[in-house]
Amino acid sequence: MTALYCHRLQEAVFSRLSADEELSARFSGIYDEVPLGAAMPYLAMGETSVSPAGLKDIAGGTVTFTLFVWSDGGGQLECKELMTAVDCLLARHQPMLPGCHAGEITLTAAAVTRQYSENGSRYRGRLVFRVPIYEADPL
Repeated sequence: MTALYCHRLQEAVFSRLSADEELSARFSGIYDEVPLGAAMPYLAMGETSVSPAGLKDIAGGTVTFTLFVWSDGGGQLECKELMTAVDCLLARHQPMLPGCHAGEITLTAAAVTRQYSENGSRYRGRLVFRVPIYEADPL
């Protein structure tokens, strides 16, 4: 059941992002659940979905996960630079997940959205990644 390995993938991604001192220094925090009043810029885990691989000899699927970069820096540039740093750290990384085999992490989509507030603009970067995951023991 690949869905059961999603938490392990999230833990591996979170650990990789948090362990990188240069990246961590650029964010006020890297969160699964963003605390109220969190200072920007910060990185937040988003939604995760699984689609079955449809293979006959091994159970597995493709996990798609989203990361959000929040920035209130002047303009979109800070948000885009932070998104690039996250992508560079995760791109082509093959996470080690107990009990299964994971392929390389691949960026599939990215976007920046401006949100207006009474304090000015802030920007939300959305990075969508996918990674194939297969159970270690064939069917």
